[in-house]
Order: sequence, then structure tokens, then C-alpha cells
Amino acid sequence: MVGDLSDVDWDQWVEKKLLLKTRMREWGGIGRNRIKRIGVHRQYKIRRCSECGELFRVYEGIHDTVGNYVRYIQDNEVVCFAQHYSVVMTTYLRNKERLKDNKQTFTDFAKFTPFAVSDLEFIPQNNDLVMDGPFAEPDSFFLKRQARAYSSEAVI
Repeated sequence: MVGDLSDVDWDQWVEKKLLLKTRMREWGGIGRNRIKRIGVHRQYKIRRCSECGELFRVYEGIHDTVGNYVRYIQDNEVVCFAQHYSVVMTTYLRNKERLKDNKQTFTDFAKFTPFAVSDLEFIPQNNDLVMDGPFAEPDSFFLKRQARAYSSEAVI
């Protein structure tokens, strides 16, 4: 019924993936193990309509009147050049408590550090709701389901 109220082709939208796994491709001088991963900032997201902002739900048959929110996990890598790894890690460890006190994440640290970069800085983001903490179910439940759902990777 919602498809009749807007210009969105809902059948086509359902076929789209929640997001694509990202794989960075390095070449030239940076392609020989010169980029190191500092860490991962995990986000717990709930899918939201891009038009009206309502949270999407999945229903388990005609007797399910409440439904479950469409939830997924997004891991955002923070990386730097290998030559700057020790300086970046030392700076992070020195300021880790201050970041927590200011309610800043690992990704916020990457924004403030000239030698570090996060996926969130260059991958387009959707308007899905980001939760403050993890879901009640274990992460493995969502990660297994997402692994089955992904059929391709975005190469940057």
C-alpha cells in the first residue's frame, strides 16, 4: 500500500542491499603493506525510510501485529599509513579516556588526526538510525545473516 502513496518503486527498493561491504584497493607505493588498520568502529543501525523517516519493520505472518525492526551492523575501519602507525596509536591511547568522557568515537578520533582516516569520511551514508549501544541479540546473529545477504563488494 505504501508504494501507491509515493513515487518509490518499493519492489525495486527491497531488492537493494542494506549496504555493500567495502574493500579498499591499494596500488603503487601504498600497495605493499603500507596501510595499517588501527581499529574498527562498530555501529548498530535500524533501517529507516528515506522519504518519511519511519522505521522499517518485518512481520512474521498475518498474526504478527508488532513486527521487528530491520536491524544491521556496520563496521567502519580506521586506517593510517604504516609509517605513522606508532604515532597514531600512541596518540589514541593517550587520549582514549578523554574521547570517552566527551562521548566521541574512534571515527571522531580519525577526523581530528591528520594521519588517520575512517570509512565514514569517504563512503556515502544513509539516514538510518544509529543506536547508542549493541542490540539484545549477539552480534554473530546479525553478522551471519548479513554475510548471506551480501552478494557483492564495493571497491574503492
